[in-house]
Amino acid sequence: AHLACRADGGRLVSIETAAEQRLIERFIESLLASDGDFWIGLRRTKEEVDNNTECQNLYSWSDGSSSKFRNWYVDEPSCGSEICVVMYHQPSAPPGVGGPYMFQWNDDRCNMKN
Repeated sequence: AHLACRADGGRLVSIETAAEQRLIERFIESLLASDGDFWIGLRRTKEEVDNNTECQNLYSWSDGSSSKFRNWYVDEPSCGSEICVVMYHQPSAPPGVGGPYMFQWNDDRCNMKN
């Protein structure tokens, strides 16, 4: 995702506050986008970590900023081999344990197409 954004002259977004999160949510809603998650610029610095508590402290933004704001979906990040992060956008999906899959973050394998 990082390379694709760079090729198009862009960068993955860093979300450093709840206000920035809401702004991005409104922007995505204005696109009337169908189901499809969005890559964001958050990435885990170590690949194989099984301890969820430790894992949550190992994420950083691709632009080097160190904001502590996070918007994880329930029971995320799940860690393991999932080191990149997407923002859920699944308006037609039935709600899960944490409610609708809308705008919360999920760690995912970096080679997934979103």
